[in-house]
Amino acid sequence: SCSTTEETERSFPSACLHLLHTLPGNSRCHDCHTGSASWASVSYGITLCLQCSGKHRGLGVNCSFIKSLTLDSWKQREILCMLEGGNEQLNMFFDRHGMGGGNATTSVGVLDRYKTKAASFYRHHLKSHANQVAEGGLYEGREASRKSNKQRNKTAGSGKLSKREKSTEQLATVMEKESVESACGAVAA
Repeated sequence: SCSTTEETERSFPSACLHLLHTLPGNSRCHDCHTGSASWASVSYGITLCLQCSGKHRGLGVNCSFIKSLTLDSWKQREILCMLEGGNEQLNMFFDRHGMGGGNATTSVGVLDRYKTKAASFYRHHLKSHANQVAEGGLYEGREASRKSNKQRNKTAGSGKLSKREKSTEQLATVMEKESVESACGAVAA
C-alpha cells in the first residue's frame, strides 16, 4: 500500500524531545532502567538504551521499530507515537496483562512480552491513535488529544466509556499545551 504523498522527515524537535523526557519513566530505558535512554521503539512509544535498542532490533521492525532520538530523521506520526506513548504507560499496560517487569516473578520474559497478542494490540492501537491525533491538526498535548478522542468516541457511541477509555483516563498526563503549541507546532499535519 504505497502512498503517492510521502510524509517529510526531520530531526526530533528539541522541545518535543524535552517533553518526551518529562513523561513518567521516559528518562530511563524501559527494559533495563539504565539512565541513558537515547533510543526509542516507535512501535511502543518507549525510550531505550543502546543495548536494549539492539535487542529490540532483533525482534524485527514489525514487532519493534527502533530509531535514535538524536541521530535519525522522524516522521510526524512517529513523533506523535512517542508523545502519546511512554514508558510508564506501557508498564501499566503490561502490568494489567500480567507481564509487568519481565523478570523471574512473571511468566513472560523482558523481550518475550513484545511478541504477545497483547503487545500487538498495544502497537496497533498506539499507531491508530497517533494517526487520529495527526489528522486533528496542531498537537496540543496528551491531555488534549485524549479528551478529543474521548469526545469523538462518545458521539460515535452510547456515551459510556469502554474499558480502553477508562484505562486511558488513568494514564499520567503532562500539562504542556502552551509549550507544545509554541515549540512543537511543526508537528501539525
